[in-house]
Amino acid sequence: MAPPASPVVARWELALRLRERRIERGISVRDLSVHMDFKPSYWSMVQNEKTLLGQKKLDEVIEYFEFDDVEAAELRQLNIDARNRGWWEDLRTPIRNLERFLGLEQGAKSMRVFEGSVITGMLQTDRYARAIVGLHPAMGSIDVEPHVRLRQLRRRRLFEDDPLELVCVMSEAALVQQVGGVDVLAEQLQYLVDIEADPVTNIRFHVVPFAVTPGVMIQMTTVAIYGFESRYLPDAYVLEELGDMKQIDVSDHKKLSEYSLAFDQALELALSHENSMEVIASHAVGFQELGAAFLDRWH
Repeated sequence: MAPPASPVVARWELALRLRERRIERGISVRDLSVHMDFKPSYWSMVQNEKTLLGQKKLDEVIEYFEFDDVEAAELRQLNIDARNRGWWEDLRTPIRNLERFLGLEQGAKSMRVFEGSVITGMLQTDRYARAIVGLHPAMGSIDVEPHVRLRQLRRRRLFEDDPLELVCVMSEAALVQQVGGVDVLAEQLQYLVDIEADPVTNIRFHVVPFAVTPGVMIQMTTVAIYGFESRYLPDAYVLEELGDMKQIDVSDHKKLSEYSLAFDQALELALSHENSMEVIASHAVGFQELGAAFLDRWH
């Protein structure tokens, strides 16, 4: 089963396949513009995902580029999917590149993410998320709830018919940093245990223990690498900093290769999934007991 259709991913794939086919056929933008009777600037907008061809124009391009029947049907479906609205389009949050980020995540088959000191956003409980968002120097209390809601909505992708394949590598520091206090952290860690055990989800955790020498990933904040079902699409990466999507790239293959290599190095340093779950569960119990002991002391 394929991941759910995403208008962002559909638009990206459509533009990519048209651009690559034009180059493959040796057709210049000028010749295409003359043949199709539109300005070169219009085709530039199509290739850069700024606009979509109408169905009639798309059919003409398909014929001119000599796509076969199977490819033609795929391109027409992409053109339809690209016109749909994403669930994120009505959100009101001041996060840079938000729609691009959420659209890629919705249409991705897999996600590899590294976190250095906190639990990754998609897996944050509401109380943990409120504590994290509240740490941002630019946030006031009025801004917190939309960000918490955004994490809830993103998490739905883990429970769909074809759930996102999530591999999460995190430093052990993320399991002991008392974001929101002992009880909030205990609840968060127990949630990781519970969601991993859910038969619907497809999640694997790998903890980089304090005892190992850290690799290059430890110097970064959040790095996520998305993989896609379509054979035409490369991976894409997202860098997150202080809640903003600092960089989203689907074309810098050199940087992508560097981040993929760094992720693989971190994965090699990390514990196995089974051992990582034991560590997470142990910390969850430890903080639950610590919280209980604190309450007993003051009652």
